[in-house]
Amino acid sequence: MRIKLVMPIVVTALVSVGLVAPADAQESASSSSVGTVHRSDDLARKSRGNQRIDVWDWNLTGAGSDPNGVNNGGSAVALTPLKNQLNAAGGGDRPDVITLQEVCQNQLNDAAPYLDTLGYWVGWRQSRSQSRCENQAPGAGTAMYDVIAVPKAYSPTGYNYVKNDIGDGMACALFTKTKTIIACSTQISGGDEAYRAKTTYRMLQDEIIPWTGFGWGVVIAGDFNTSPGNSPMDNMYDSTVPGARGRLFDADMSCGTCRDGVWTNDARGTLGKRKIDYVFYSKNVFARTSFRAELDYKEQYSNHKFYKASSAFK
Repeated sequence: MRIKLVMPIVVTALVSVGLVAPADAQESASSSSVGTVHRSDDLARKSRGNQRIDVWDWNLTGAGSDPNGVNNGGSAVALTPLKNQLNAAGGGDRPDVITLQEVCQNQLNDAAPYLDTLGYWVGWRQSRSQSRCENQAPGAGTAMYDVIAVPKAYSPTGYNYVKNDIGDGMACALFTKTKTIIACSTQISGGDEAYRAKTTYRMLQDEIIPWTGFGWGVVIAGDFNTSPGNSPMDNMYDSTVPGARGRLFDADMSCGTCRDGVWTNDARGTLGKRKIDYVFYSKNVFARTSFRAELDYKEQYSNHKFYKASSAFK
């Protein structure tokens, strides 16, 4: 039995609810069709409807700063690119899933009711605290959140994943759009590569493998703070990808077995431009033909790119 959470638009954490597979769930097919990633400036040109899941993902870097010291400091103005895109898209072209990370308290206070007015259910989990969230919003609070939004028409059920020995987790929503889908927003914020590998391994074992075993389509989007070729991503990319053992493919892969993608973060210091943000789809439900389109990168809002991804059902 699933428990549906009724989420009032107030800033509190989601209650974690166990998700139970349908009694008739069957192991999903493990094969995947391999296609080509097409990068486009406008995903609205691509076919839409009930046979695909469109995701908009963005790490807002609510307390972050770019190399020149610009700091949005929790200001709700930093939500401008998201609002502009949603307003321009209109109801028919708005995404099925919106995933945001590093969203400060003041920004969530603004984003949640705005998304509600557009017909989205909004869920979140606190990922950490950062005093800089109050730089532009004194007294608003220092909490930072992973946020997920799904149309209310899909009857989403909220679920948070976090292990006692791992501070990082996921804010998720289980919903139905032709197929049963679970979509999650995550940001792995701290530690070294060994820590991040431990985190993604637990995601794979505790959630991704069981969820795909239920026959659900899995979407996980966010900031993993590591590049495609590094060991933490071994647990995310599908096992057909060299060195990997996971069940997913990223929307921005230049080929079916390539661990690559366009840079998504202009990091502070000497790290330079890196791909550390991903939109992963599970191969059991989604075809390996996917699309990715970048939105404007403006340092005064975030030092991460904000992009759209889309993948069709098999």
